[in-house]
Amino acid sequence: MPTVGQCLDMCPEAEWRQRCTSRSIHPLECDPARGKPQRHLAVKEYTRSEDQPARAVRPPSTLLRTLDHLWRIFEREAQDWESTLQAYHFVSDRARAIRRDLTIQHTYDLEFLTVAVALHEQMVRFHLIASALLSQPAGAASSASSSLIVPFNPFLNTQWLSNCLTTLLQLYDEWRSYQSESRGCNVSCETEMRDYLVLLSLADYLSSSDGDSSCGALGIERLLTIEGSAGVPCVSQLVLRMVSAAQCDTYTTFFRLVDRANLLQASALLPLAQCLRQRAVPTILRAYLKKSSFPLLELGHILGLSGEQQSAEFVGTLGLDTVRDDCGTVQVILGPIGNGSGQATFLPRKLRESVTDLKSPGCLFKVITGPSSLQPAEHPED
Repeated sequence: MPTVGQCLDMCPEAEWRQRCTSRSIHPLECDPARGKPQRHLAVKEYTRSEDQPARAVRPPSTLLRTLDHLWRIFEREAQDWESTLQAYHFVSDRARAIRRDLTIQHTYDLEFLTVAVALHEQMVRFHLIASALLSQPAGAASSASSSLIVPFNPFLNTQWLSNCLTTLLQLYDEWRSYQSESRGCNVSCETEMRDYLVLLSLADYLSSSDGDSSCGALGIERLLTIEGSAGVPCVSQLVLRMVSAAQCDTYTTFFRLVDRANLLQASALLPLAQCLRQRAVPTILRAYLKKSSFPLLELGHILGLSGEQQSAEFVGTLGLDTVRDDCGTVQVILGPIGNGSGQATFLPRKLRESVTDLKSPGCLFKVITGPSSLQPAEHPED
């Protein structure tokens, strides 16, 4: 029999006492003015163990309230790069603890699945937004790495995101088995979530060097052909066109489509955009082999980069030099790609503007928490 959670607080009493004794209270669990630990602000830490007593496990209603509290903390702290990073580490750990509590008490009833779906949808959006907020120029990253704050790990964030999406699709399948008993409860966010999974999977497939390309291709094709309730395709037309452009290496078309993506889609596109940029540069070098240079702004336009500065930063990560010609145009000196890492993340043009808008009061919270499959919602295909 699965455990039935009995803890109605965000943090179990036993854990709170233990952490007070060991002085392991997080700054975001303290009074902002006086810095003293506050019981009502404490949130359960993540632990791998599934052997937890019922009094240490929070029921779905408490998990919903806890996650709402975490999103408000993240929105309040997401004002500058360093405070956003600190809040991200706190919230991502506590969100993992929420997923652990769900796993411990997983039951196959509609009420539990409804809450579990809502929680996972919100956590997917959180990890997407975090990837956009924290994928900043190298200067911001280096300033944080020199402090005591743990650096942002985009690969680990993507792994947690993928785990949330995989679990969410399983929950959708379980929820679908209740459709005949729950009229009006459609999985209204399935297209949105499958869009993200397809984009992440394609980036992983294109950047993979393990040689298992046929398996990766078949997995993507399966995701693209699955149908949801009422026979509705579970991937939007915009994402279908992006996948086609990426697989055909039509870079200009792909990045034009990126400009049509919304905030969350564009955030999910970051690994794929980075992969395609790295694939595009050698292709351009081969096409212009007889020339010694290529206009920097034209290259940036092809690769969906924002202006001269970002384009120069990108080619710099690949070890390519730039020079200003007699007409004042900055040119990329074509040659072998050097030992530059090429791993820095460069936000697409439209996403840079959307990230700035997230600083508006209530905007970030609204993006993370809705829409939800708890209620009908429309998702435009483009």
